Amino acid sequence: MTAHSENRHFAVTSYGQCWEMLNRERTTEEDRNLLGASLTSRFHWQQVGGDQERAVADWMVSRACAAIGEPRLAIKFAWASLNYENRTFPAWLKASLNEGMARAHASAGEISERDRYTSFALKELEAEKDLEDADLIRNQIADLLP
Repeated sequence: MTAHSENRHFAVTSYGQCWEMLNRERTTEEDRNLLGASLTSRFHWQQVGGDQERAVADWMVSRACAAIGEPRLAIKFAWASLNYENRTFPAWLKASLNEGMARAHASAGEISERDRYTSFALKELEAEKDLEDADLIRNQIADLLP
């Protein structure tokens, strides 16, 4: 296995582990594991990914931080995810990155900023032609609204 394929393998595997942990109740130890897995995925995507993979990796770190009660870091990584050259990103991804910022602000109790980024996300979704991709992001948005 080459260094490139190893990095890609670890990036994908640790990203999948994040979703497994996000989708269930966690102990404090498992919260630390979630953060570690998200940072591991980010590290490996930084080695082999393009802007899209790096943005998603920062989005996942932000999501993990929001889930474990670290809003300052959640906002920091959500902001990083939005600062890649994203003119070529698909609409669903632009929407997802804005959903990530909305979620980060929600974790900080900043409801007006949550709502602002939610509206950005919904605006981006207007351009998404793939209904499954759009529905996935709409479900993420619905998860963070009251």
